[in-house]
Amino acid sequence: CFDIARFGQLLEKGGNSLSKRMGMAIESNGYKNLRDTVFLQTNRPNYPHLLENIQSLQKNVDVRKHFEEILKKEFVDIKFNVSPLLLSEIDWQKFIESYQASGYTQEDVEQSVRACYVDAMKDINLPYNKGLKAWALEENPQNPVRQIFMPVLRNMYIECGRLDTERDATFIIIGLEYYYNKNKQYPGKLSDLVPTYLPYLPNDPFSAEPFIYQRRGKGWIMHSIGNDLKNDFGQISSYLSKDGTGDIIFYKE
Repeated sequence: CFDIARFGQLLEKGGNSLSKRMGMAIESNGYKNLRDTVFLQTNRPNYPHLLENIQSLQKNVDVRKHFEEILKKEFVDIKFNVSPLLLSEIDWQKFIESYQASGYTQEDVEQSVRACYVDAMKDINLPYNKGLKAWALEENPQNPVRQIFMPVLRNMYIECGRLDTERDATFIIIGLEYYYNKNKQYPGKLSDLVPTYLPYLPNDPFSAEPFIYQRRGKGWIMHSIGNDLKNDFGQISSYLSKDGTGDIIFYKE
């Protein structure tokens, strides 16, 4: 599981948007597999060792910082065959031809795309709860290029937040299993894990506040408020991270 996550991080450092998106998906799958493995483990895992490995992964890649570096690189050379995140070379050419027919020149389009990148880089290092509010999309932007590219860049920012959520939640979940292994029940609140079972308690990346947690039967449910920044009270019945808006749910029955 850790090898999968590390391979994903290696791809994230590959230097372009496509490799980053592929790497993030693979890293996320590594955390899902790790959670499933820990839940099903009948023997006593070495929980401190697992936590050390998660911490090393937390330190290895700053997903937003690396996204910013990619944007800076692609800002210099607006040729989107280098950035399959956005458009392939053929689609980019069709895009140019379409807007040239509407009176736009290729230079107009490239300048508009660069302006999107500048706005994206301006807010990318803000905490997610502030960055998503600052990065509000215009309802009817006058510039058609902006209408296409700003949602794509914003979604990439959201994916960074969701991966941070996956990683930090997995860290906490290992702490919960560690606690259960010692006490034969789960804690009443997450703060009970510190410092005996976890060295620290990560906050929900989207709220900058603790993950929402409660006991449920013999198990528990924990959730992040997600990228809509609203508490939906954990209504999605899965501990897996869900795409789209709504809470990001993790649970064990």
